[in-house]
Amino acid sequence: MDFKQLAKDVVEQIGGISNISQVRNCSTRLRFDLKDYSLVNEDKLKKIKGVAGVVNKGGQFQVIIGTEVAHVREEIEKLGSIVQGDKGVGQKGDKGGVINTVLDVICGSVTPVIPAFIAGGLFKAVLSLFVLFNLVSKTDQTYVLMNTIADATFYFMPILVAYAASKKFNCSTILSMTVAAILLHPNLIALRTAAKPVHFFNIPVVMANYSSSIIPSILAVWFLSYVERFAERVTPKIVKVFVKPLLILAIVAPVTLIVLGPIGSIIGNGLTNVFIFLDGIGTWIVPTLIGFVYPLLVMTGMHWSLMPIFLQQIAKQGYETLSGPGALASNTAQAAASLCVAIKTKNIEKRQLASSVGLTALMGITEPAMFGVTLTNKKILACVMAGGGIGGFFAGITHLVRYAPGGASVETLPLYIGANPMNFIYAILTVIISFVCTFVFTWIFGYREDKVSEVEKVDNVSEIQNIKVPYVNGDVIIHSPVKGKIVDISEVPDPVFAEKMMGEGVAILPESDIICSPVKGRVLQVFETKHAVALKSDDDLEIIIHIGLETVNLKGEGFQVLVKEGDEVNIGKELVKVDLQFLKNKGINPITSVIIVNHENRIITKSLGDKNIEDSIMQIAN
Repeated sequence: MDFKQLAKDVVEQIGGISNISQVRNCSTRLRFDLKDYSLVNEDKLKKIKGVAGVVNKGGQFQVIIGTEVAHVREEIEKLGSIVQGDKGVGQKGDKGGVINTVLDVICGSVTPVIPAFIAGGLFKAVLSLFVLFNLVSKTDQTYVLMNTIADATFYFMPILVAYAASKKFNCSTILSMTVAAILLHPNLIALRTAAKPVHFFNIPVVMANYSSSIIPSILAVWFLSYVERFAERVTPKIVKVFVKPLLILAIVAPVTLIVLGPIGSIIGNGLTNVFIFLDGIGTWIVPTLIGFVYPLLVMTGMHWSLMPIFLQQIAKQGYETLSGPGALASNTAQAAASLCVAIKTKNIEKRQLASSVGLTALMGITEPAMFGVTLTNKKILACVMAGGGIGGFFAGITHLVRYAPGGASVETLPLYIGANPMNFIYAILTVIISFVCTFVFTWIFGYREDKVSEVEKVDNVSEIQNIKVPYVNGDVIIHSPVKGKIVDISEVPDPVFAEKMMGEGVAILPESDIICSPVKGRVLQVFETKHAVALKSDDDLEIIIHIGLETVNLKGEGFQVLVKEGDEVNIGKELVKVDLQFLKNKGINPITSVIIVNHENRIITKSLGDKNIEDSIMQIAN
């Protein structure tokens, strides 16, 4: 992959480097804060080679790249200086502004420190294995030191989050981390341990446990960002270097201890207690729900909202049941659906894509599978959700837990190793159950190559099956160019046609090798690769006949053109001879699209179903 060119292409379609307020990445996505969202060209972005999809949710514009995303971000940063500025102008969907902003802040404050959480979590898993195989004892000093290394990430989580949040709010990193460090100071812990009332100038201070917390730090840094701007304005230049930080700390630290810290602690603990309560009602409830809806959460970015809660749960209980078990089932389901499509499809390119993203999903990176396979077909998405829900249910009834954060995949199964040896076995069984169920569902119900359904109404287009459409004076009739089954253009498994980017029309599953003219007129263009012909009818309709999917890559092989540009044609005139057996051997879908480029929103009546050559398939009202 040419990271430099990909970075240049992406930046060009989001309005240029000057439109970027901030860019960062998670495991698969570029996450942009933009100054003017109206400058983004989503359609062209989606067509860039190397872009798996785009998402405009959670107050961010996200571009899905895959596991090489960090290299692309580095190349973007080399293209020019990214200047912080006002953002969000022209963004669609502002109705959910508060929720989007909260998700954006959580994501921006947590994403940069995920590597530390993963390292700490995996270190805990290794330590659990050492204990399981009697390599160390919990009374050994070696165990104590190793446990300290593993716990440090979680204990000092407020400081790490403060660092990332300062980047998000564009304020002093050092002062942000200092305020977070205050929450973890031994003197504060001693006051809390003493269990006596604490006051600050006669103002009562609630003594909360801030270790392993996230929300108090985010609130503190958010407040600091405003205080810093205030201090910048009111502090004289001659004493700014020492008075400004003193003023910031003198305001932010007490407010954090008295107000923001306790509020953040209540929110974090309250949300955690809700899920602990649900677990008490039935251990299957949360994993089943998460396993079922997790693709939708990832698609919208809502899955980030779970992180503060399950990190609090780990800190409080030593394990979590909110995200890990259900996400493990769901991510496995994504992989199973993609690999099923890879095995079942005859399209070479689709097979390569589905197999690649399927294996990536097994490793926990599901966005390529989601945007490349799952979301392209509602039935496949339903199969993934059903398989994930079943796997989540099994995880719930066996009380599967994850002992540390760090992903939910085959690769991170060691995170499920802990005090209960059977927990790891249950994790493996969850993977197997989710995979098998989803694979079977997708094979039987989810993926049907070349099988399309008929739609009763599409905008201003009415469709009639197996009815000869009578000619009405002044109307234009389009005839079938080949014998076969007529389906609506929206059912073509290619968004260029299905989303009517080229125009309105129908598609045909051809049963004959000869493609004929559907109208009386002349040949406008014969494409160099012989897979398509453009016509202009005597009624001035411009029509494109496109034979097969991705047939441009054949460079004319398997096609014989029987006309040339400028030729006059009548209805039924032979245009192209195509070797259908050759296409079948190549694993290429021969579905042939008949597109009216300049229909100008006129009413089009379509006649679907099995048709012979020259039967009426469309009637365009004048």
